[in-house]
Amino acid sequence: MRNSFTDTFVKNLDQAGRYTDGSTTGLNLQVKQGGGKYWTYRYLFQGKRCDFSLGSYPSVSLKEARARSVNARSQVLQGQQPAASWRPAQPKPVMVNDMPVKTTFADYAAACIESKRSEWRNPKHAEQWVSTIKEYANPVIGGKNLDDIDTDDILKILNPIWHTKTVTAARLRGRIEWVLASATTRKLNRPGFRGGCLV
Repeated sequence: MRNSFTDTFVKNLDQAGRYTDGSTTGLNLQVKQGGGKYWTYRYLFQGKRCDFSLGSYPSVSLKEARARSVNARSQVLQGQQPAASWRPAQPKPVMVNDMPVKTTFADYAAACIESKRSEWRNPKHAEQWVSTIKEYANPVIGGKNLDDIDTDDILKILNPIWHTKTVTAARLRGRIEWVLASATTRKLNRPGFRGGCLV
């Protein structure tokens, strides 16, 4: 559905669906059931249609979403996959044998998700990963170093929601295991998980 976005239009939009800004090439606003909204830049890259996440509304305003979309389009026109240039650069950790001395779960999970964004055609997948880990996992283990996390920590996260939000809990368990498995392959935590992303 193509519209010329205005601040008022975006604020009042509550019907689920994808809306395209008539004033900015490729800029879309996706409205979820329940009212959540997030910005994407839709583009073709090597013959494939892709969505690039620009952030959620209202954290990212219409003006900022348009600027990010224009920047992303400029990268695509140069033959590059768009990158989130607005995200602040992360400080480089102290390294020993090419590995960080200490890495927290929150930092590593964020890096893990970021590395997979380009593989998810639907930006909703990344947003779901970010929101569930931020809401349920990070309050318990976000500040813990990867090698300090144990089974009791995982149970503290999952037990409170296992019977009331079973689907969410099951998905969250898989996501946490995926992150920890990746850390294991990089020898950033104690062994015990398999698989992972940043490999």
